[in-house]
Amino acid sequence: MPPRPTLTVMPPRPTLPIMPPRPRPHHLRPLHSLPPAPFTPPSNTWDSHLHVSAPRTSTPAAPSSNPAYTPSYHPLSSALAHASRHRLTTLVFVQPSTSGLDNTPVLAALAALAPANPSHPPAPARPAARGVIVLDPLRPPPPSTLHTWHLAGVRGIRLNLRSLSATPSPREFAHTLSHYAPLCRATGWALQLHIDLALAPALLSAAADLGGVRIVLDHFCGPPGVVAAGRDAGWDAVLRLLQARAAWVKVSGAYRVPGVGVGREERVEGMVRELLGVGGGRGVVWGSDWPHTRFETAGVDTERWMRMVYGWCAERGARERVFGLSARELWDGGEWQGGGA
Repeated sequence: MPPRPTLTVMPPRPTLPIMPPRPRPHHLRPLHSLPPAPFTPPSNTWDSHLHVSAPRTSTPAAPSSNPAYTPSYHPLSSALAHASRHRLTTLVFVQPSTSGLDNTPVLAALAALAPANPSHPPAPARPAARGVIVLDPLRPPPPSTLHTWHLAGVRGIRLNLRSLSATPSPREFAHTLSHYAPLCRATGWALQLHIDLALAPALLSAAADLGGVRIVLDHFCGPPGVVAAGRDAGWDAVLRLLQARAAWVKVSGAYRVPGVGVGREERVEGMVRELLGVGGGRGVVWGSDWPHTRFETAGVDTERWMRMVYGWCAERGARERVFGLSARELWDGGEWQGGGA
């Protein structure tokens, strides 16, 4: 046998130091690990639904619609912090149901933000403001008072039936609206309705008799749950009102819809998209519903709600309308006619 070849023994290779893993480039990280993209709302963003409240020690001029509920104190300073945090340029202060006919918190907020008030901060640091008040249309304040309120920024009257759990018949509802319509026409103010969705068909029937009063519906018009076109007569009526430009709809308070709740607001996406499908967002206005009365401690995320609606608007190019243009048409679209009903 021939001799086997001799194997050469190689010296051991030097041991390389173990380097810590390098962080993955930002563009290669898993999507769930990326920080949220910077969010900038559209310029001139209106918040068409938020509240301020008086200290608990104050006594309202009329009974609250729900005396069993005592709201927390939410001063103007907190509302301004909310506006700064979310880059809001115009705030629409809505009289909460808990204040009854005492419009003092709304009027005080308007006065504090009035351009003629020398105590306010420089103009770029503060938002503009509008107000929605509550009154008895059969015993309204005198025209001089209404005009003072108009100059201060009041642009709407709120009729809140939902918080009262009131369920009038269609005829009774139309009769109630007929009391508000002359006052709204005289002041140029909108009529804001907080009602159950079941009343929307009655509103559709009565709209032609309101003489062009601008109607705005709170919180998707109070649906009993997530609804869709063709499956709920009330929702179909809302879409028809929107199509006829007879009403505006607030996409606000989504967590109040039964079956949705805080943190699951994406469940109303279909409803928002159906509203956007009518005129590309014309007549649809965004609201934060701050400070989320009765949900103050539930962790409502306003920026998340803004991002959702912002994203749903993108496909139809409706962002500027929903966050600004439609609100301006709604709240500043009327003219003072003398204030007499």
